[in-house]
Amino acid sequence: SGRSPALWAAPETLQFGHFSSASDVWSFGVVMWELMAFGERPYWDMSGQDVIKAVEDGFRLAPPPECPPRPTPLHRLMLDCWQKDPSERPRFSQIHSLLSKMVQDPEPPKCATTTSPRPPTPLADRAF
Repeated sequence: SGRSPALWAAPETLQFGHFSSASDVWSFGVVMWELMAFGERPYWDMSGQDVIKAVEDGFRLAPPPECPPRPTPLHRLMLDCWQKDPSERPRFSQIHSLLSKMVQDPEPPKCATTTSPRPPTPLADRAF
């Protein structure tokens, strides 16, 4: 359907053709976003070149439309998968542990709060 592989590719894959587990983690983050968006096209109708430029400029997909606008644990995981530096992305073993924890102990939906949202905690700093 005219989908560009740039929609799923990590920046280092697009720039240098480097494929690794870390680049697979980036792609997995995009696939998670697609699943949570019920198959919506990532980056909507942006061209492959526009996606490449936007990602290089630091753009990351917002929470899928059906998710709360504030960061949820699942969207924070997606953002972790989209770290520009491949060494800062979680390993699949960490992703598995975190997803298992989310399934076993889901976070209840939160209403709007009066406190300002704190920045996402890097995956490496979270307790499992």
